[in-house]
Amino acid sequence: MKIILSLLSFILFFTGCLMDDDNTATTTATTTLASQNVQTASVNSANAAEVFNNFQLDLNPTIVISGTSATYKNSDGSQGFEIADLTNVSVTYNDNADGDLELIFTHNSFVDGNITITLTGFVDRGNEGYIDEFTVKKAEVKKSDGTAKEITSVANTKKTNLGTKLKRSAADMTKNGISAPDFSGSPTVDEWNRYMVGTAILATDISTTGGDLTFVQFTTSSSGIYYDITGSDAGDSGNFTYTYTQDSDTTGKLVINLTWTENDTSNTDNGTSFAEVDYIDLTFSDFYNGDYKETEGTVTNLKTGEIKKDAPESLDYGVFNTITDVEIYLEEKKITVSTN
Repeated sequence: MKIILSLLSFILFFTGCLMDDDNTATTTATTTLASQNVQTASVNSANAAEVFNNFQLDLNPTIVISGTSATYKNSDGSQGFEIADLTNVSVTYNDNADGDLELIFTHNSFVDGNITITLTGFVDRGNEGYIDEFTVKKAEVKKSDGTAKEITSVANTKKTNLGTKLKRSAADMTKNGISAPDFSGSPTVDEWNRYMVGTAILATDISTTGGDLTFVQFTTSSSGIYYDITGSDAGDSGNFTYTYTQDSDTTGKLVINLTWTENDTSNTDNGTSFAEVDYIDLTFSDFYNGDYKETEGTVTNLKTGEIKKDAPESLDYGVFNTITDVEIYLEEKKITVSTN
């Protein structure tokens, strides 16, 4: 799942929108996260040239692989790779005894020696025909004297949230009964429930009051959890319910509902619970990437029944990208999803 996303990427919003300053959610977010159907993708020497089609492998160097040819660019030797800027690097693929895939890069301008990178653990999350993650098991420079130097700095590096960058081979998809969907534009409700539920979206607020980063996971077709990563509410998290509808081939709408309690002791509403509703327009470049804009928001005082609308200048907008491997993202960022 994508990309998109690398995030799990996988919404959107608005650190200050889902949770106001000095407020906490009344519900407790669970750390048990929904996950998508996970299938091992078959990538071997017979189909690797098909799979690695204009794929950028970032290891410092940057290697762009197009079948049996690649470009190699490295201006920093700190990782242990040779400094060079090359085109027409030859790529060959080899299946080793452990079942891993070796990518062998050769060029007559390599001074240190040819490079072998071993990959393993190809995973398709959502079983939709695209590889979401793999692991760089090891990298070696094979010298002309027959010796090899292992580059330990990249060993066991996991590459995740790859979006639609690596499509499974036609033979692999046929064998597993997979038909790759069209991910362009906006998802229908059925496509949302199939491909977006279980992912998370990383939303970057770029409005005049923005700069905040929010992680939002859709755990079911109608509920989810959020975590404010940066901004004045950094560390806040909680549960919400939502509805998604498709408006057009490229747009959709989210309506977000959550309840929180004022906990600022200097506020006259301290201890009062509020119901918040946020309306968000989405514009998709594909299922997993795009722009969002909050069009309306209301807050209801559950004690008095008073309803207040958000001021137009407080409405957020920004960009979103999807994170598909949520657990790995949370672990890497050392985030614990639980109510403040």
